[in-house]
Amino acid sequence: MSETGNKTIDNNLKLSRIILPTVLGLGIIAWFLIRDFDKLDFSVLHFSVASIGFIFIAFLMMIFRDLGYMIRLRILSSNQLSWIKCFRIIMLWEFSSAITPSAVGGTALATIFIWKEGLSVGKSTSIVIATSFLDELYFSIMFPLMFLFFSRIELFNIGNSNTFTNQFFYFAITGYSLKLAWTVLMGYSIFLNPGFFAKLVRKIFKIRFLKRWLPAAEKMSKDFEISNVELKNKSFKFWFKSTIATFLSWTSRYWVLNFLLLAFIFALGTNSSEYLLSAYDHLLIFARQLIMWIMMLVMPTPGGSGFVETIFTSYMADFVPVAGFVILMVLVWRLITYYPYLIIGAIIAPKWINKNFKKKKMKTIGFACDHAGFELKQFLMDYLKSKNYEVKDYGAYSAERSDYPDYAHPLAEAVENRTCDLGFSLCGSGNGINMTVNKHQQIRGALCWNEEISELARRHNDANICALPARFITEEEAVKIVDIFLNTEFEAGRHIERINKIPLNLSCKD
Repeated sequence: MSETGNKTIDNNLKLSRIILPTVLGLGIIAWFLIRDFDKLDFSVLHFSVASIGFIFIAFLMMIFRDLGYMIRLRILSSNQLSWIKCFRIIMLWEFSSAITPSAVGGTALATIFIWKEGLSVGKSTSIVIATSFLDELYFSIMFPLMFLFFSRIELFNIGNSNTFTNQFFYFAITGYSLKLAWTVLMGYSIFLNPGFFAKLVRKIFKIRFLKRWLPAAEKMSKDFEISNVELKNKSFKFWFKSTIATFLSWTSRYWVLNFLLLAFIFALGTNSSEYLLSAYDHLLIFARQLIMWIMMLVMPTPGGSGFVETIFTSYMADFVPVAGFVILMVLVWRLITYYPYLIIGAIIAPKWINKNFKKKKMKTIGFACDHAGFELKQFLMDYLKSKNYEVKDYGAYSAERSDYPDYAHPLAEAVENRTCDLGFSLCGSGNGINMTVNKHQQIRGALCWNEEISELARRHNDANICALPARFITEEEAVKIVDIFLNTEFEAGRHIERINKIPLNLSCKD
């Protein structure tokens, strides 16, 4: 997935992509400002401690929103993602959402963000599916609830239009239908048929022009199915906590405008009391924001830019008490809820991309074997040379009978003294040569006979030599094991303490 992920990230997180949503959004605002400039009377505004306090609370709502996201990621990853990793993922996720069409959002890249923070591709995909399900579940529940509290007239009748001639109504119904369908599909995949998407992926990649990626797709789908089974078996408490975090996040998001309106009203000074909104009005503002977000799903512009600014001026104008100031309210609202992610993303994304996708110096790989592993060793050395790895051969140098310790020790020493970054040892069963390299205190040799063992050896055990049972695996299987061993990073975290306890403290021995 590295090469594909690199191209996807490069294409979708270019800083130049900030230009379009910024120009669209600010351009619409500028047009409205010029059009209504004669209606603006800034002399009516007198900012007080109360108005500044409500602006601060509006910012606080966005902090709660991101905190809810981070809590959810921690829960879904079983705390494998640290708080700082969760923050980085959320900022990158929101940045990609801000610069891609609303119908696509940041979900398309989210799997890569999580994967690059140390989880497997399958686990990362399942987390993204779970977050998508929880998000859409929120809208699937809340949208119908709005119709229980408010009439269609209150939600959609703007100006002189009625519900069924109002374009907003059809945008909302279309967006909601898509969200509901996706929610049902995700729920089915997670709770009823965890293998659904895995089977679908396998079928897709069996198409002729996609077959070259079939091995990687099968590995991902297998991981995905295992992770989905894990999600299915999670307790009610797990899903309850994840749902609460989701509701905290989205509900906080939709209270931002309420507090900005309060800040504006209190800035009117002595006239503020006559413009105060009732609790019912605040709930209606919340409802219209939620519906506006659903409408954004069918908008083709990045982050809904242009559309949001336009719709706000009519859809939310009823709640702005002074003529002409609605567009300024749009600007402040977007400055708090949208543009910070563009700024933070522009700061974080280049460094993150450079760290995770920059061209790295190819590793030096050492090989050792006995007569039983000679042919497979030669094949694998040629394969890695074709991939531009530097390869060092520590023997055996022919298929004539030989003893594996004679070659295992030099390989182990080379890995210990960093002459080689990683090593591969081969004998008939892989056992004898693996026992030999593990006599060296800084060697963590792992006998790997399939892809999963190879990945776990690197991810959980930081193995630095992979032993291959040459008489029990095919060349194709060996290549897959080698590729995974070389391209899987150590997960660190809870595993570090265990790794540090492996070497014997020889200074304490008699």
